[in-house]
Amino acid sequence: MTSTIKVDTISENTSANGVSIDGLTIKDGGISATTGAIVFNEASADLDFRVESNGNANMLFVDGGNDKVGIGTSSLTGTLHVLSSNAGTTMYIEDSHAGDGDGPELYLYRNSASPADNDSIGIVKFLGRNDNSQDVIYGQMQSIILDASDGTEDAKTVFNNMVGGSSLNMLQFDNTGVIINESSNDLDFRVESNGNANMFVVDGGNDRVAIGTASPQTTLHVEGTAPIIRISDSNSTSEDDAVSKIEFYDRNNTDLNAEIVSGTGSLADFIISAHNNRAVLLKTNTAEGLRVTGSGQIGLNEDSVDVTQGGITMQQGGNDLNIMTFKSSDVAHGMTGNFETDTFAAFRKQSATLGGLAISSQSEGTESLKFNVSHSNGTTTKSSSGVGAVIVGVSEKSGTGVGGNGTNDNLLVITDYTSTRFIFDADGDFHADSSSTTFDTYEDAQLVRAYDLSHGKGVINSQFDKYIQYQHEDLADAGLVGREDDGTPNHFINVTGFQRLHNGAIWQQYEKHQRLAKAVYELAKVAVGEDKANEILEQNEIKLLN
Repeated sequence: MTSTIKVDTISENTSANGVSIDGLTIKDGGISATTGAIVFNEASADLDFRVESNGNANMLFVDGGNDKVGIGTSSLTGTLHVLSSNAGTTMYIEDSHAGDGDGPELYLYRNSASPADNDSIGIVKFLGRNDNSQDVIYGQMQSIILDASDGTEDAKTVFNNMVGGSSLNMLQFDNTGVIINESSNDLDFRVESNGNANMFVVDGGNDRVAIGTASPQTTLHVEGTAPIIRISDSNSTSEDDAVSKIEFYDRNNTDLNAEIVSGTGSLADFIISAHNNRAVLLKTNTAEGLRVTGSGQIGLNEDSVDVTQGGITMQQGGNDLNIMTFKSSDVAHGMTGNFETDTFAAFRKQSATLGGLAISSQSEGTESLKFNVSHSNGTTTKSSSGVGAVIVGVSEKSGTGVGGNGTNDNLLVITDYTSTRFIFDADGDFHADSSSTTFDTYEDAQLVRAYDLSHGKGVINSQFDKYIQYQHEDLADAGLVGREDDGTPNHFINVTGFQRLHNGAIWQQYEKHQRLAKAVYELAKVAVGEDKANEILEQNEIKLLN
């Protein structure tokens, strides 16, 4: 059995225990019902409903005329108005079910009969006061329908924050992605890590991005502990085809201007390449360090390369020492006056202001500089146009070009440290700084003949040969031929020594001729008299030396 009781007015309780009517009890302290429903103001009149607590006269308040409910207040702003004068939790929603479903859940539901694109379906505002006693929305969250079509629904959720008196779109989620600072304001974005307060920073005012610093100096600024950046290819199917690449495009993002490629396995190369005939530049703080042109030319500290494809131009500027050095950890020659001990070769200017090239080589052993040449087509031409496997060409400046050298100009010089020992000149003469003394302790003519006999090629024996007292060993002792490591004489000729030998032989023969002429002259004086003897000398154009 269900009963409905209408209570229009109760002025007082009829007993200390209240009034009990068919399961409904009205008494001091409250109203209860055992069955059915309790309805207040069923006539929908402009009547309020109020429940007091121990400390609040409007702990629960129903504004019957304005269709609003208040908790803690009777001055209602919204349909539900909750007011608390205590710090801490104002509303607490608890779900105590033990199942695996979601909970507690809070819905902001716009149940529109005609939903449309761009409908706002919920907004949460954070309202506060300013120092002028004005209400200000300091922050808000709003969700908007972008596309209400069945199956292609899209939404946008926006978080606004008050900055400088204006509500700014700080964070937005929409059908294009996650957007920070959609309004393009001078706002920074910063992400902290466990050990760095500026692990990721977007400098909104300067349009820069930083990793590891709050003050980016370029569009992308990265600071950290090495290694700072790692790039790897995670899409490769094997180590052999793993390639990491950085590409550089033009401003229209259409033409590839340059790329940096690093591979592993069989592709283990590090490549910096330029496209569209552009150059790859590695610059120092004052000038270019390295330029690789689109044509394959290389410039070191120089942007005006004057070489063909594959060539290298090196600019030394005003420096005077080495422009190129070659080192080896196996070398320690100890000659550190001009070079480091492991530098075995170097190129430098011959003159600090005039130019020229000085090639230096340093060795711990006997051999220091060695030329190895090979050719496929020999020649026997012996003329001013003759060529050979090794050519040393010397020219002299002529206008803006070069030409032949002047008469007697020195072409090639060989020195002993700083003392010149051999000179080859433009007239084809060979000069040697060698003593002009002859081999006075030897019969020079016999030494010459001894050499001819020692190698035995094309020498015709003569009656003179049996009187020759010198052998191959004597030639080596005189320094006219060389010796092997074991001391055996060989046939390496001391050219300048032989020149001195020939000069000595000529002079010795001249002296002998003079002595013979004088002896004949003395015999003539005895035989025909001095006057006739002088006449004979004059007729034969013989002049005796004093």
